[in-house]
Amino acid sequence: MKKLELKSKFDVVICIFSAIHYNTNYNELEDTLTNFYNHLENGGILIYDLSFNYDNWIEGVVSVDTMVEEELKIARICQSTLKNGIFNANFVFLVKYNDKFDFDIDEHHLGVFEIDEVINIMNEIGFKTYIYGDFTFEIWESGKCQRPIFVGIKKVKQIGENNMRIAVSVSDDEKFTEHFGRAQKFLIYEFDGEKTEFLDRRESKKIPGEKHQWGKSLKIVDDCDVVICLQIGMTAKPGLKSAGKKVVEDEGRVEEVLNRFVEHEKFMNKPLNF
Repeated sequence: MKKLELKSKFDVVICIFSAIHYNTNYNELEDTLTNFYNHLENGGILIYDLSFNYDNWIEGVVSVDTMVEEELKIARICQSTLKNGIFNANFVFLVKYNDKFDFDIDEHHLGVFEIDEVINIMNEIGFKTYIYGDFTFEIWESGKCQRPIFVGIKKVKQIGENNMRIAVSVSDDEKFTEHFGRAQKFLIYEFDGEKTEFLDRRESKKIPGEKHQWGKSLKIVDDCDVVICLQIGMTAKPGLKSAGKKVVEDEGRVEEVLNRFVEHEKFMNKPLNF
């Protein structure tokens, strides 16, 4: 979970049935949640359960789960023991099959966390966080011994909340938009929700006539949120999206194309009044 790298983004990430507890401390948990966040599209949803937490923890409880069929009987026994925030879960399995007995021990080291601290980590990463009880639509309440189900929504970057950096791939004379993979020059702007400011002029040293050089362009615009270009290849477009870039294809003079995009962003972020 901490090192997962799928080189793509998703609408939903699900991590349930106590899997999140294989993070045994808050640093590991934060790394995992940050990784999930980075794999989500803006507005994407993360769902996970926090089965073991300090709100519902009872030290020393012995739990026994059984399964009985005609020829097969299984008992699973475990005692809740917490040390330094880690639940050393040693599950003892007793098995009877056709009048023969056997046993096995399944050992796990699971992190146990404070609900409030997990909420703080989620908020700092950038999630809007909700907690539900026991896979229902009821809001989780402390003290009811429910399993908290965390639902985190990756916040959509709002114009005005953070400045947006825009890269425009341009022709050699810097007057018109150019194909992303063929462009030798990029003009970089910053939009603060009201006005646009020119920041930089960057050059991509491509080899004339050589195909599939879009990776060189990606390095040039790595710090940008939006890429505006005349056209973009079928390989480059998903590559930019997986790197978290918004891709806009538009034809025209640079100032006109940039103005169309900015006005569209202002309109889309304008509050609705009914």
